[in-house]
Amino acid sequence: MMNNPKVKLLLLLSLLAALGAALSEFAGALRRLTKSKTDEWLGGVCGGLGEHTPLPSWVWRLVFLLLLFCYGTGVLLYIALWICLPEPVQEEERPTTPSGTAASAAQ
Repeated sequence: MMNNPKVKLLLLLSLLAALGAALSEFAGALRRLTKSKTDEWLGGVCGGLGEHTPLPSWVWRLVFLLLLFCYGTGVLLYIALWICLPEPVQEEERPTTPSGTAASAAQ
């Protein structure tokens, strides 16, 4: 059926392009991942995962609880994420000058 090497190569290249796009999107989502300050029980990890993924935070809490029974994997993974995930960026409201730059506090 598909004995033509050009067709196979074209299919392989399109598959690799789709895989590359999916990996790029996944990497972008990982870079945006932060802890939560509003939905925080212990360290804000599950709340942050709930804010940045389609799953709510209670599902993430359940996942970590279930992983707890797999030789403590849930605890180790939670602690690793607690250490590695950055705090959410707090944007301060500062007055801006007419040129659009933030005014210094010394003024």
